[in-house]
Amino acid sequence: MKKTILLPVLLSVFILTSISISAQKFYPSLDTFIQQNVATTPQDSAPAGLFKIECRKSAALSRVGFIEFNLGNLSKQCTIAEVNLYCYETANSGDEDVEMYEVTSGVFDMHTTWNNFNSIYTLGTTYLSKNTVINASVPDPNTGLPATAAWYKFDITTLVNKAAATTGTDKKIRVCVKAATGNLAVRFYSVNVKTEPDWNFVADYAPFLDVQSAAGINDVATNKVASIYKNANNQLVVDCNGSLSADASATVYNATGQKISTINISNAKTIVNNTFGSGIFMIKVTNAGVSSTQKVILN
Repeated sequence: MKKTILLPVLLSVFILTSISISAQKFYPSLDTFIQQNVATTPQDSAPAGLFKIECRKSAALSRVGFIEFNLGNLSKQCTIAEVNLYCYETANSGDEDVEMYEVTSGVFDMHTTWNNFNSIYTLGTTYLSKNTVINASVPDPNTGLPATAAWYKFDITTLVNKAAATTGTDKKIRVCVKAATGNLAVRFYSVNVKTEPDWNFVADYAPFLDVQSAAGINDVATNKVASIYKNANNQLVVDCNGSLSADASATVYNATGQKISTINISNAKTIVNNTFGSGIFMIKVTNAGVSSTQKVILN
């Protein structure tokens, strides 16, 4: 076998055999929704069975939902982090595009109303993730059953990795769920919902954040060289620990182990402007003779 073929193969074998996937679930520490048509009333409580995270866009009834997760001392860069929401009901006709945004400022309060929402919270300028929620009248092509009552996943990997790269033991992330199309009122279950005494809600339909990490490759807590993550513009960010040597560099490999780029690092935090496209990439950072490799997924 030629050397040019052998090296990528060996690197691929190393990657596959040195990574084990670990998963964690986080349940919301807070969730709520607000209504424009009852502008002074907090929507943080309701009769049994009516708790919900709701969103709708229309001239008369614009509603948004808020969810907060406490990641504790999470320090691993993850390969995927998804908010899982179970849609149990829609209203009106058509499908609805639902977007999830980072809440960039404002302390969550379960007594938020429409009147004070805009003065308390600031949202990111671009959505983290978007899903099309299917109306109940449209059957699922695989099962033939109504598709509304279903799980929907929202990818917030970038946000979780940004939080994981920070220090502390009380890392909270906050997101907002907004409707974008204007057709449906979309209602997701809240962490507080319990409609039957014997229903194990946490095990069944509670919203949760699923975080999967590649153990042994991207542990920021034990990484002595750098942490690597993608920013909101889908660019690689190399955040080095300690002082930089003259030959500090980052080498990018694709999923098959092929080297596609080497970047000299001259700043503690370097944004890699190269366009690599979407996919799974391994980034090897070398500084002062010490190397470490991390895995990053670009959309």
